[in-house]
Amino acid sequence: MKHPRLQLLPFLIIAVAAVLSLCAAKPDRSDRSKAEYIFLEASQAFEENRLDDYYYLLRRASELVPNDTFTAARIAELQLQMPGDSLQRLRAYEAIRTRFYADPTNDIYARSYANLANAIGKVDDIIGLWETLDSLEPQRTDPAFNLAAALFAKYQSTLDTALYNRGISILDRLEKTAGMNIPLAYSKISAYLLTNDTISILSSLERLRKAAPAEVEAQLLIGNVFEHLSMPDSALSAYNRAADIDPENGSVYISRAEFFRNRGDSVAYDREVFRALESQELPFNEKFGLLTGYVTKLYKDTTQWDRISQMFSVLEQINPGEAELHDFYASYKSAIGQKEEAAEQLSYSIDLDPSDPRRWNDLTVLYFNLNDTAKAEETARKAFALYPEQGTFQFLLSTALSLQDRTEEALEVLDGIDTLHISNTILESTIHATKGDILSKLNRTDEAQVEYKKSVDLNPDNYMAMNNWAYFNAVKGIDLDAAELYASIACAAEPWNATYLDTYAWVLFKKKSYEKAREVIDKALAVYGIAPEGKTPEEINPAIKQAEETDPELEEHTEPSAEIYDHAGDIYFWIHLPEEAVDFWKKAAKLAPDDKLIRKKADQKTYFFE
Repeated sequence: MKHPRLQLLPFLIIAVAAVLSLCAAKPDRSDRSKAEYIFLEASQAFEENRLDDYYYLLRRASELVPNDTFTAARIAELQLQMPGDSLQRLRAYEAIRTRFYADPTNDIYARSYANLANAIGKVDDIIGLWETLDSLEPQRTDPAFNLAAALFAKYQSTLDTALYNRGISILDRLEKTAGMNIPLAYSKISAYLLTNDTISILSSLERLRKAAPAEVEAQLLIGNVFEHLSMPDSALSAYNRAADIDPENGSVYISRAEFFRNRGDSVAYDREVFRALESQELPFNEKFGLLTGYVTKLYKDTTQWDRISQMFSVLEQINPGEAELHDFYASYKSAIGQKEEAAEQLSYSIDLDPSDPRRWNDLTVLYFNLNDTAKAEETARKAFALYPEQGTFQFLLSTALSLQDRTEEALEVLDGIDTLHISNTILESTIHATKGDILSKLNRTDEAQVEYKKSVDLNPDNYMAMNNWAYFNAVKGIDLDAAELYASIACAAEPWNATYLDTYAWVLFKKKSYEKAREVIDKALAVYGIAPEGKTPEEINPAIKQAEETDPELEEHTEPSAEIYDHAGDIYFWIHLPEEAVDFWKKAAKLAPDDKLIRKKADQKTYFFE
């Protein structure tokens, strides 16, 4: 039983006189009166959560009545929560131990002492504690159970059979007094497993079966033990008896599902899972855990998708209104690429419980993945209204506006974020990088440079910010040395990232380092499986294999963008490979038919300065 600290207060106040009477040495009557008054003041401080005053007043009361075991132990409990050396902690432990033996039948003192002794591994003290309680209160079963458990624990480290036999004798005594029951059978079987005493285990199971023939929990325990002993026929027989006792008990179907799963019987496993999900008695959290395990293992098997969807449907019908279920359904739908259905499920979650900001964030991101920037904007606005103190939703809103070419509005939203109250430096860095992107679109060069620098200073691992900054400088033809540095850092961090490689190659082109630019643009093209004749993409860019292992969906496109082809054409032209250059320009023109400059280069087969 747990006892929160506040629950101790009535006892503390009422028991003051009794506790003070435990003192071995008789303090002066006036000191006792002062201590009692101070103790009451301490109790008031505790109630008002003035813990420093509480600690100080307890110490003052203890100085007046030094042999008051209760006050000394309470001080010790506080000291154990503070930094201290091993000697201080040992003294605190002794104070709590002394309090217990001064009043061993006090359950609060016993639990406090037992928990502390257990935490620091004082096995002999734990044994002594439960021995004391077992002798003082033989009518209670918990001290005997705990004593037996402590003896078995020590046996495991010492292999002293006397300890083991003593523990078994205590459990035999309990069985003789109260008869066999589920907790006792569990304790006995756990003990017999320590010595692989199969005969005693089977005997205990038989006595439990006779003692509780109509209890589902007893049959499940029997089945689980038989399963552990590799006796499947006996295990299934016990599970079936449990089902006969209570056909609506979902725990039975969970046990049988696990039984069939262990034997690779997928048909029987599915059947039992469905029965468990349909159970009205089984708590939702247990059914949800079963569904989670099932989906996690099988979601990649497309033949199981209809079955999984049916399971979600069944659980939703039996347990409607569970936002957590729709969250998981959304995750599943997103994982198998059904983004629209995932967004629909998250919308249901938000309708049921709009208080979780993660749902709003995930739904907004899903709309971005669906290229539905209008809904992304709408969701981010609603979330921002609910959580105005979080910069996340302002950032998402600005992204949605920027993608709709509402650049000035996007910048205004970003400017409204109070970065002083953002403790997440990664988010703050991203906000500044996004400002840099927007300002660069607006040709506000100096301001963009400031924002990019803030972003990288805040998060030196923000490679996207470095890439964008480098590309912006390359396009503008400014500070190309810095651009080369940041582009090279980004590519070193993610050498499989075609976007970063393209930026680096373009910076080198702007610096007229044409041969080096070709090496880098070839690495970018290799990401898409394009390599010069006689070489493989992996030879050109060995990091491709690493990319597949790190994130198989990193590059979703089957071919480079028009921009990468265009840059490749320009670079190849300047290293005197005009035929290859024209081929790249033609491919770029096909992807960007409205770009007049690319079309001009492809048609006239030469490079033109912009």
